[in-house]
Amino acid sequence: MPPLLLKIALRLHRSPALRRLARRVAKGWSIRQPFHGGVIHLDAIDHSWSWTGGRPMENFDLEIQDCLLEQARPRGMFLDIGCNIGVMTLSVLLRAPRTRVVAFDPNQRAISLLAKSLRSNRLLDRATLFPAAVSAGESLLSFDPTGSFTGHVATSGSATPAIAFPRLIADHVSGPVVLKIDVEGYETRLADVIANTPLPAGSAALIELHPAGFNGLGDPLLVLSRLQATGRFNCRLLGGNGTTRCDPLTFQQLLVEWPA
Repeated sequence: MPPLLLKIALRLHRSPALRRLARRVAKGWSIRQPFHGGVIHLDAIDHSWSWTGGRPMENFDLEIQDCLLEQARPRGMFLDIGCNIGVMTLSVLLRAPRTRVVAFDPNQRAISLLAKSLRSNRLLDRATLFPAAVSAGESLLSFDPTGSFTGHVATSGSATPAIAFPRLIADHVSGPVVLKIDVEGYETRLADVIANTPLPAGSAALIELHPAGFNGLGDPLLVLSRLQATGRFNCRLLGGNGTTRCDPLTFQQLLVEWPA
């Protein structure tokens, strides 16, 4: 965005009435922002908190970005489940030039912005996008796009295509891989199928645990207990906490490792 237009936008953003007007007249607009030596495309309205508030996407959840980068570099393959506009996908692709990514999200607007970012950064040859949810077994899920830009799987909403987790692994994994799973509470439904789906030794998954009751689905203690019960995984929370200190009322990142 040209500097003059940016200054005008910043002034308009301070007015609630003008923000409501912008949601009507600027629907579908995007804005480009520097990102790890490349660029990322944002929704001009839904991501206004980033480009008007001095909170660039390059610094968004940087601990998670760096963790995934560390995990992806030696494995060379990254599955981004719940990719949204691709902050984690782009962070890995732009900083780990030998890594490939397969990304999944049922939000069509988010996927289209990620595709635009991939084109701008000339990364289309290293990424494959699927506009679909990932399920515990279903081929269709109900998806509610309201409430946040991300949207979420819900008990009611529009039907969206879904790829069963075991099929996803069978189709896209042939060696050690890192997965990021951020599905707005639906990880509770995926816990058993993740625990029971064979992955190559040396694989890892970073799962965002949402607070209890989040979107009517969140249950972080259940997710953790299901994975620990198998006795096959190394599980730890990011931030130095032991797994026994999982707080059911906060957002947490659970790193799961399949021993080599």
